[in-house]
Amino acid sequence: MIRLPDWTIPVTDAFARAGVDLYVVGGGVRNPLLGLGTAELDMCSGLLPDGLTELLRGVQGVRATVISRELGTVRIDVHGAKGRFIEHTALRTDNYGEGGSHRPEFVKTGVSIEEDANRRDFTVNAVYYDVARKKVLDPVGGLKDIENRRIRTVREDTLFDDALRILRMVRFACELGFTIEEATFKAAARNVDMLRDIAPERRAEELSKILLSDAKYAPPEQADGAACLRGLELLRDLGALEFLLPHLEGGRGFSQPNEYHQYDVLYHNFYTCRHMPPVLHLRLAGLLHDVGKPEAYEQDGNFYEHARVGSALAAGMLGQDGLRFKKALVERVCLLIEEHMFDLDGSAKETTVRLRFATLGLPVACELLWLRRADILGSREGNSAEFFIRKWGSVLLALQRDGTPPSPDALEIGGEDIMRVCGLGPGERVGLIKERLWRHCVYDPRQNTRERLLRRAVSLNRELPPGMTKKAKKKR
Repeated sequence: MIRLPDWTIPVTDAFARAGVDLYVVGGGVRNPLLGLGTAELDMCSGLLPDGLTELLRGVQGVRATVISRELGTVRIDVHGAKGRFIEHTALRTDNYGEGGSHRPEFVKTGVSIEEDANRRDFTVNAVYYDVARKKVLDPVGGLKDIENRRIRTVREDTLFDDALRILRMVRFACELGFTIEEATFKAAARNVDMLRDIAPERRAEELSKILLSDAKYAPPEQADGAACLRGLELLRDLGALEFLLPHLEGGRGFSQPNEYHQYDVLYHNFYTCRHMPPVLHLRLAGLLHDVGKPEAYEQDGNFYEHARVGSALAAGMLGQDGLRFKKALVERVCLLIEEHMFDLDGSAKETTVRLRFATLGLPVACELLWLRRADILGSREGNSAEFFIRKWGSVLLALQRDGTPPSPDALEIGGEDIMRVCGLGPGERVGLIKERLWRHCVYDPRQNTRERLLRRAVSLNRELPPGMTKKAKKKR
């Protein structure tokens, strides 16, 4: 039973008054038949953008915005929809150029439902709901595929027309828990090279959805990463990783010491990703945390520098020369990769852990604990991360509970106070004393009082060699 949300009534009523047939298509039909919710609501009709905007003109609480006049796409926002909207497209057929470019070269409107269905990607997305007649229309056999939980292309050349559909195929299979028809999978593998012609941002968008596919229809706390892992395996089997995160492939078959690892580097990265919470930058950090191992081993004959090497490789794959993720996300992923070997054997003193976590900041430190947990669980079946959860977790709780100043700027005194009591002018030495005071308070937050810090600043100024600054300290 398809039931449209109440906020769509002003739109559907306007079509009814005008006597224009309106159809829901895609997830808005498929998901209710599966008992799933849907955030997207795609509709179509014979109206072109100008006709649609004219039909909705004056309808209270409704705003129509033309997205693509060429493709007949209009976004319809309705008051009370709470962030949801309708994307309306004109019934059309498409003709694509060679090379899987994603955008049709020729569009014909004013076509039938059957013709419109033949341009769509998968049969499960080509089931229509006639709003006026309250009837499901199935021109290409999508209902049977929904019943059988199977992804199948509408036409044999569907994936050749638009290579982005290869990634969409994987994404839908993972989000919905569907199998992929054998012929469809083979066609995807044949055409996978055409992914190189898809804009990096579009590839990044689909990869992101695959990595978070287990949380599409489940709350985050119930997302177990199984769908994410399946998506990575499908991308590997298709040969698609080369066009997404090419350095990952270097870990395939690259063995690791059996004492610590059950899997090769590639599968260890997969499993670590699976065990991370369903947050994009965390999943990416898990997926790429050991990506530098093959190159580090080739350079040095060991893995000692793999965190640094991996961080640089991740920056290249995710940044402007790669998939063009946002700068802040790339920097966070690379920071986690670079730091993931800290206290590897668990022998670091509590004071050392306190200082590192305070330096990183609590949000990053918490994420580093998630990465350590996932790294351990992803190394060998049956592993436990309880030791680090207890050790690092207690430090994180203490930093929060004790009111540890998060940075030197959070101290109860500032640079002017230090200059006054120490008889110093502006300069690097003031910054060095301030940093030393902050470390002092990280170890013992009770010291963060004005009186104690002023006394300590005077002592530090006496203890430090004359002329010593941060730069001089680094040179030494």
